[in-house]
Amino acid sequence: MNKRFLKILFILSFITLPSYAKKEESAAEAPSKFIKLSPVTVSIFQGTGVSRVLTLSFVLEAHQPEHAAELIAQQRRIESTISTCLNTSSRTFSRAKNDYDLIKKLVLDQCLKDFGKDKIKDVLLQKATDRKI
Repeated sequence: MNKRFLKILFILSFITLPSYAKKEESAAEAPSKFIKLSPVTVSIFQGTGVSRVLTLSFVLEAHQPEHAAELIAQQRRIESTISTCLNTSSRTFSRAKNDYDLIKKLVLDQCLKDFGKDKIKDVLLQKATDRKI
């Protein structure tokens, strides 16, 4: 009886696996409208030295999944644009302790300007780490 049970279990495992694999394949094929970017590090200067270091993680939200594919192709350029934007504007938010709304607005405005209002819907600040030096 034990061998018989194992044979049935073995046969059933082959019957259920393909349907599970199909569900996983269809979920993997569905494109996402969200693009996770690499973290950006921004040095905040006070006086003649660095007083704080911000590490920020952003996620772009595209209007359509097709736009997300185009933005993924330009991901390194987008990350470079965000880094340049924040490092050149760091004096703007150097005195505020938590000026994340201003940071998000600066990044969103720059991305919309450089990569198109028709492609990018929003920029989400996913994670922010503030380290005092």
